Amino acid sequence: MAAASVTATPVAFGAYGVFDPMPLTSTGSVEWSCAEPDLAIQIQLGPGQEGGGDLQRTSVLPIFGAIPPGQDISPGVYTDSVVVTLLF
Repeated sequence: MAAASVTATPVAFGAYGVFDPMPLTSTGSVEWSCAEPDLAIQIQLGPGQEGGGDLQRTSVLPIFGAIPPGQDISPGVYTDSVVVTLLF
């Protein structure tokens, strides 16, 4: 049985300006590694979003997020989580 590990860098948006005409964007990443160099791996991010293929050893999946401009939101801290599932 192969052993695998997953680490993630969060998508952190920082301060949002409601009157800024451009979207607020940020990036993060999901990195995984596997002890089996020839093992096919499929990675799933949250419900209904997935990527896959013959990804070997250590791979990094970039994550991009954007908040559209003009959102009428209350000030505060907003958080969310994405579940990462590694299938091998």
